Amino acid sequence: MKKIKAFLVILCLAITNLISAQSLTEKQKEKEKNKVEIYSSDERDNIQMWFHEETKKMGLSENVQNEYDAIISDAVFDMRRLNDKDKGYSNEKIESKLALIVEKTNKKVKPLLTEEQFLNHKKNFEEIVNNAKRKLNN
Repeated sequence: MKKIKAFLVILCLAITNLISAQSLTEKQKEKEKNKVEIYSSDERDNIQMWFHEETKKMGLSENVQNEYDAIISDAVFDMRRLNDKDKGYSNEKIESKLALIVEKTNKKVKPLLTEEQFLNHKKNFEEIVNNAKRKLNN
C-alpha cells in the first residue's frame, strides 16, 4: 500500500511538472509573438563587436570585465524589451524608460571603474542608446 501511495505521489508530481513546463512554454511562445526586433542579426553582431572592442580599450581586469559584462547584458536585455507589442509604450515612454536604464546602469558600473574608464563607458553606452533610439524612431 505504501508503494502505491508513493507511486501516486510521484506520478502527481510528474504530471504537475509537465503541466507547469507546458504552461511556461506557452508563456514563452506568447512573449516571442510580442517581441519586436529593431536590429537584424548582422546589425546586432556589428554592434556587439564594436562595443567589445571599445570595452577592451578600457583595460578592465578580468573580474571587473565579468561584472561589467553582466551589468551591460542586463541593461541591453531591458532595452530590447521596451518596444514589445504587449508593452504598448509610446515613444516618449520608451525614451523615459531608456533614460532610467542608462541611469541605473551607470550607477552600477561607476564603482567598478576608474574615472577615465567610466567616461569611456558613458560615451560607448550612450552611443548604443542613441543608435537604439534612431532605430526605434524609424
